[in-house]
Amino acid sequence: MKKYQAAMAEANLSPMMRQYCETHAAYDDYLLLYRLGDFYELFFDDAEIVARELELVLTGRDAGLKERVPMCGMPYHAVDNYINRLLAKGYKLAVCDQMEDPALAKGLVKREITRLVTPGTQTDSETMAADKNNWLLACYQQQKYYGLAVLELVSGRFMACQINFGCTETGIINELINYHAGEYLLPEKMQNSTIAQLLLQNGATVNYCADGDYNALKKDYLPANFNLTALSDNLISSAPLAYKAVIALLNYILQTRHTLPPHLQKIEYYQPQNYLQIDADSQNNLELFRTLREQKQRGSLIWAINQTKSSMGLRLLKLWLQRPLIDVESIVRRQEAVTELLADYRRRQKLRELIGQIYDIERLAGKLGNGNLQAKDLLAIKDSLLLLQPIKDLLQNCKCELLQKLVGNLRILPQITSLLERAINPDCSNNLKEGNIIAAGYNQEIDYLRDLQSNSQKWFDDYVITEKQKNGIKNLKIGFNRLYGYYLEVSKLNSAAVPDYYIRKQTLVNYERFITPELKEKENEILGAQAKLYTLESALFQDIRSQVRAELAAYQVDADIISTLDVLQSLAEQAQLANYCQPHFQKGKTLELKDSRHPVLEKLAGQGNFVANDCQMDCNNTFCLITGPNMAGKSTYMRQVALICLLAQIGSYVPAAACTLSPVDRIFTRIGASDDLGLGKSTFMVEMQETARIMLNLTSASLLILDEIGRGTGTADGLALAWSICEALNDTEGAQPRTLFATHYHELINLAKHFRTIRNYHVTVAENADSIEFLHKLKAGGTDQSYGIEVAKLAGLPDRIIERANDIMLELIKQNYHAGKLSIPKYRAPLAKQLQMFSPQSEAKDALLQTLRDTDINTLSPLDALHTLNELIEKAKELKA
Repeated sequence: MKKYQAAMAEANLSPMMRQYCETHAAYDDYLLLYRLGDFYELFFDDAEIVARELELVLTGRDAGLKERVPMCGMPYHAVDNYINRLLAKGYKLAVCDQMEDPALAKGLVKREITRLVTPGTQTDSETMAADKNNWLLACYQQQKYYGLAVLELVSGRFMACQINFGCTETGIINELINYHAGEYLLPEKMQNSTIAQLLLQNGATVNYCADGDYNALKKDYLPANFNLTALSDNLISSAPLAYKAVIALLNYILQTRHTLPPHLQKIEYYQPQNYLQIDADSQNNLELFRTLREQKQRGSLIWAINQTKSSMGLRLLKLWLQRPLIDVESIVRRQEAVTELLADYRRRQKLRELIGQIYDIERLAGKLGNGNLQAKDLLAIKDSLLLLQPIKDLLQNCKCELLQKLVGNLRILPQITSLLERAINPDCSNNLKEGNIIAAGYNQEIDYLRDLQSNSQKWFDDYVITEKQKNGIKNLKIGFNRLYGYYLEVSKLNSAAVPDYYIRKQTLVNYERFITPELKEKENEILGAQAKLYTLESALFQDIRSQVRAELAAYQVDADIISTLDVLQSLAEQAQLANYCQPHFQKGKTLELKDSRHPVLEKLAGQGNFVANDCQMDCNNTFCLITGPNMAGKSTYMRQVALICLLAQIGSYVPAAACTLSPVDRIFTRIGASDDLGLGKSTFMVEMQETARIMLNLTSASLLILDEIGRGTGTADGLALAWSICEALNDTEGAQPRTLFATHYHELINLAKHFRTIRNYHVTVAENADSIEFLHKLKAGGTDQSYGIEVAKLAGLPDRIIERANDIMLELIKQNYHAGKLSIPKYRAPLAKQLQMFSPQSEAKDALLQTLRDTDINTLSPLDALHTLNELIEKAKELKA
């Protein structure tokens, strides 16, 4: 039981603290921020949590109990900063505000929950990364079928899907994890499911919804004009499970926000099977968005190819990389747009310049819908809309279908730009209380009130002059204090000249102070002008914002179009900068690459410094078995092939001299060694589980990247497993997936004799006298060497270990070894260095080496050379003996 719950049973608990506990009881799984004066305070367990998480001072408060209640707080004006930090750590927060002025309240101040903030319903775009979406995801399950609804409140992007084929838990978990959602909503029946546990293991925030949350929208807080049918576009009939997920998601928003924001305009329905599926492990292994080791964007694929000019475009590029297309016609439509933009350098550069000036109107539309749009945001909307016509003019003569469609659908909205140009002051602030938001000339009353404020001193000066002339009081002065306001001051010597309409307010030793009806009227007018100005500006600002909000759907359409144009020009720009080629698609299982490069490593190394390689796969060659030493580039090669397929299927050009391929439906990778000790899983167990997932989910159109299968166990076991997996991937005619298989089990090269679909390749090295050089070039044929000892030497392993390893290796080769039947050379413990220095063997070896060093073959005759060689051989024999 939480501490505040136990405190509620205490009779001596203070009224304020009892109010706190009763309020908290309705939101037990939230941290309660309780407004007290200029601070939001937290008590009991909440205070201890927040003090620890945010490193705040933990204090105490008397609450009528035996001990002081733990307490910590944060200033109300900076509360959003603290809220965002807690949201980032996965906490949910309930904000309880004072609903009346404490100075006027009789008894306990009335307080209510005004907002609930959760990781998935956060709308403060200022604190969010510009390149990331903050998704709220709801899932519904019916046996092995699932419906998903995904929403980003900050932008209003709303998507749903239904998986109509029987889906394994692994399949659905990959779809869920790929979103990296800020918050997941699952049915209560899934609370102990593998899916829920895997989400929690991945650090996700998971909440559970009751069955009733999936059936119908709750009426509490539901806007009267909300039309779910129009929003979902008959989703209930075509995808009923997705519809239920939508219902649960909207109910959660109603619960937490007490309304549905108006920028939820439409649900985009998609089917996962229409996109190239890349599970979370494969995304990590291919380093699409973050590097494996340092978890940084630099060194990832999106870092290497990103040439977008807007945050909207970067987010869309990420979404395209997460969901590449399968349909060739759709891919080619994108590719045609990239080709046309690539061909016209000047037009592309002008487009980049224009897009670079457009603000993030997707999130601005979200701020408008969420009700937190400020005055400068309106100017950003205006400036962005003004750039749409130049973009339309720039691209109006484009020939490709996609560019024509995008330009044709742009909404220019001249009435909105005209309104904002007339209504909003270009030099406005975001603080309504500071005023000066409405532009001069837009409203006569505002102009009058501002003029009244700025010209008040002239009126007072003129008034004093008039009064002096009227009454002959030469030393008449005007002054102001908080008690009496504006007053006229007259010396005692001139008191006889004071007229009857002067009203005495204060008598001093040498002066008397008066007010007049006219002065009081002007004072009221001036002092009330500021309040009137604030009220009027606020009302006008709300009215202008409402007029702008009426076009929410248009802003969202424009945001989608500009984002798409930005990604297309980015792909064209990258194609030119990095010398990419246009991929060509055909049916079958073709994957032909000429001089292909790794897009990331090429950028890191610089153009011209990366060794390019070919790839040749078709229906008769679906399996490339690659051997060669570590560090020679096997993994790099396989990754670059996968990345090229992925890039081609988002409509991009690719890093190669030529590319012809057939679309792949899934990319699987099994690369690297990792364990899960928390669940008692060894490296080999994780390897086998990942391999099992691949074997159970692949199709004939999939692309597999398999690196060192079986290396985590004994030699015989590992070889047997690798051999069996290779056979399974080649034993069904016509159903073989395209596979790149790297291994150090050289015995596997014999499989090419039994399966016509297998081709052997090796990564070449150059052998020098005492070292090797990696050439990073792939050639046909297998190899029976891994050069492991040479690589270990390059890594800096001590010489004595290298020498011993070479001895053992020679003996193993000599025996033609079999696992379990090895006669390893007898272990020879190294002699102490002091003994080795004076040993006969050491001295003889040194003498032999010195003789070799002193021999100059250029001065020897052929006969002398034979005699010298014979002497050296005899000495070497004696040394061995």
